[in-house]
Amino acid sequence: MNTAQKTYTQWLACVILAAIPLVIPTQGFYTHELKLFMAITIFCLALAAFELVNMMFIAIVMPSLWIFLNIAPAETVMAPYASTTLLMLTGANKPQL
Repeated sequence: MNTAQKTYTQWLACVILAAIPLVIPTQGFYTHELKLFMAITIFCLALAAFELVNMMFIAIVMPSLWIFLNIAPAETVMAPYASTTLLMLTGANKPQL
């Protein structure tokens, strides 16, 4: 299998994995919002697992989709980006002189 076929197969697997939560019927705890959340999250995690896109792309797109599709409020989604943990990780990764 050449590289193009492998990449095509991986993208197809990502789409199929993301479609699985969408075909499960909505009832009780499994609401429409949870269905969309699961589909977006599984799709982005599959992209990361197959290394199809840059991790920064996933870090930007996944929370953005949660906000744009009204799955969660922006304050909740962006809270980890506003905490001091992100600053600590950035400082920990500075080059040693």
